[in-house]
Amino acid sequence: MDSKQHSAVFLDRDGTINIEQDYLVDKREFAFIPGAPEAIRALKRAGFLVVVVTNQSGIARGYFSAAQVKRLHAYMQSQLQG
Repeated sequence: MDSKQHSAVFLDRDGTINIEQDYLVDKREFAFIPGAPEAIRALKRAGFLVVVVTNQSGIARGYFSAAQVKRLHAYMQSQLQG
């Protein structure tokens, strides 16, 4: 077991990182809130583990799949790499 401790910041996805949209799953509809990518990068540079949390009821309602949400999250991560 690694005894090294890390500080973490937990951020809600919709309305905190991206502009709120009902049942967002399409990357073409995704837009960061201005300043959010820079703030996340600053947290990472400061040594924080950044964890994004989200409650996607659209999965349970059959509007989209967990795989679709994972693809959107992969896209988000790719946009934050720069």
